[in-house]
Amino acid sequence: MVILAICFLFYFKISASLKLHFNPSFPRGAEYVKLNEETTLVIGGYFGEYTRPVSVPHIYIYNPKTGIIKKGPDMLYPRVFHSATILNDGRIFVAGGNYMAAVSVCVTKTEFYNPKANKFEKGPELENCIPSHKAVKMGDGNVLLIGGLRKYAYDGLYDFDYNPDILMLDVKTNKIEKIAKLIKPRCGFKIYQENDKIYIKDG
Repeated sequence: MVILAICFLFYFKISASLKLHFNPSFPRGAEYVKLNEETTLVIGGYFGEYTRPVSVPHIYIYNPKTGIIKKGPDMLYPRVFHSATILNDGRIFVAGGNYMAAVSVCVTKTEFYNPKANKFEKGPELENCIPSHKAVKMGDGNVLLIGGLRKYAYDGLYDFDYNPDILMLDVKTNKIEKIAKLIKPRCGFKIYQENDKIYIKDG
């Protein structure tokens, strides 16, 4: 559980640096996706204290120019510590994370938000919920899910350790597969792309 706490504290430290997080109307631990200058989606997250959280079932649609916040459609699987990635076709791929309520539930199901239809659609399932991972869209439109945590069972109990796998969503087949492993599994890391290469730092 120490690993889990460290990763989640790092997550909130990074999230707090975003201006939107200073708006008390928005949930903690949400993902922010900018569609255009007038539309930012606030996806997932929770309200309340971390010891007694309540996951947000719907998204928020925020206009930073006017300051207007509208309630959006319900997610299929409310979550926190997840990723949200814009695909080339305009949909948003939401993956990983936990459902936060009286207990924390691992969310292995992914989903797609369709802005044109304004609704969520089912996506492929993960083997593990990999909270606090990083998502990167590649030049071919596929999405990598890197690192984070994974949930495992021992002696009838559950705990988390680092996820060593790099997963890929193939947007053509709509399937997720393991394509590589990290030399050093980690969470809370920085990631950037340069010349078709992905660099991972810290964590």
